[in-house]
Amino acid sequence: MGSYKLYYLGPRGSFSEEASLVIKKLYNLDELIYRNNFNEIFEGVIKNKDLGLLPIENNHSGSVREIYYLLLEYKPKISVGFDFPIELYLIGKNNIEAKYVYSHSQALEQAFNYINKKSLISIHVSSTSEAVKKVKEEYEKGLYYSYAIGNKRSARLFNLDIIEKLDIDNNFTRFILIGDHDIEEDNNKTLLIFKVDNKPGSLYKFLEYFYDNKINLSKIESIPIRNGTWEYLFILEYEGDKSLIDKEKINGEIFYIEDYKYLGIKKYME
Repeated sequence: MGSYKLYYLGPRGSFSEEASLVIKKLYNLDELIYRNNFNEIFEGVIKNKDLGLLPIENNHSGSVREIYYLLLEYKPKISVGFDFPIELYLIGKNNIEAKYVYSHSQALEQAFNYINKKSLISIHVSSTSEAVKKVKEEYEKGLYYSYAIGNKRSARLFNLDIIEKLDIDNNFTRFILIGDHDIEEDNNKTLLIFKVDNKPGSLYKFLEYFYDNKINLSKIESIPIRNGTWEYLFILEYEGDKSLIDKEKINGEIFYIEDYKYLGIKKYME
C-alpha cells in the first residue's frame, strides 16, 4: 500500500496494538507508533498524513464516546472498519490476594459481573496495557494490592502471571481506520453525526428519509452536546455509501458524514 505509519492507543500490549498488528500485515504498512491518548492519534494523522486505528464500539460495553467528539473536531476520512475479538484476563501474581483491579473503562464495564463477583474495586486508567504496566510498577515497589485486566500479550511483555481468563462470550470491539487514503473500494457502511430541532416529530422526520429510500440503519444513539444544556447529537450508521444521502431533502443538520469499507471479522482473520 505504501510507507505509512499507523498510530494506535498504547502503551505496548494494548488491544489496539494487537489489532494494529493485524492491519499492518493486511495492508503492508511501514511502522506502528503508539500514542498515550486518542487526541494524540488524531493529531498525528492530520499533521503527518498517516493512519490511525481507533476503537469505536464494543458489543458489550457500547460506544467509545470520546471518539465521536474527536471525529467532529478533526473530521478525518474513515477508510476501513472491522470487528476484533476481545479476550480478557485477570493479570497479576498467582500467590497474592489483591483488592483493586486496574483497566480501561471499556474493559471494566465488559468485566462488570466478574469484578462484582470477586468483590474487587475497579480503577480506571488510560488503556488495558497501561493497567498491566501500573501493576508491574507497584509490584516492583513491594506493593501487592492490585490486579489488572488485559490481554495475554501485555502479561508476557510485563512478565506477570495470567491468573484466569474472564468468561465473556462473543466479545468484540469495532475499530475504524482513519486517514486521508483510499485503502479499500466499494464502501458499504456510512457513519453520520447530526442534529435535529428540539420539537415533536423532528427525529421522526429525519429518519423518514431512510424509510422512504429503503436504507437499512444499523445503529442510532445520542450523545450530549458539550457545553450545551440538555441538547443532543445523534450518531447513525446505515448500510451503503454516502451517495445515498441528499442533504437538500433531509430534515436535519449533518455535522459529519463518512463512508467506509466494513470488513466484519472474516476477511482480516483469514
